[in-house]
Amino acid sequence: AQAVGIAFPGCSSPSSVWQEERLAGADMKRGRGGRSGGKLKMSLGCGVATIMNCADNSGAKNLYIMAVRGVGGRLNKIPQCGPGDMVLCTCKKGKPELRKKVLKGVVIRQKKCWRRR
Repeated sequence: AQAVGIAFPGCSSPSSVWQEERLAGADMKRGRGGRSGGKLKMSLGCGVATIMNCADNSGAKNLYIMAVRGVGGRLNKIPQCGPGDMVLCTCKKGKPELRKKVLKGVVIRQKKCWRRR
């Protein structure tokens, strides 16, 4: 597996976090803030059907990624995710009360390198 860490979101609900981000971006002007050159794209390290380690202390050991939130998709292309993406996953190894349920998680680390500024 390419990715090594995933964590469950904290106390704030994802919908309220996304609404805050949307409202914060409404005041900003269009454009990239005077940066020259092309926009750097992050390499997406893990896709659907990836089994990865759980990085928090919830009791889950291995998580199986079922879907990536916010990926539009294309025919025959596997949805992929990188750090900061929310995923739907199931616990394959861990506490019995976490297994056999669909859980939400956030990818926090990946082994595949990505380009930085």
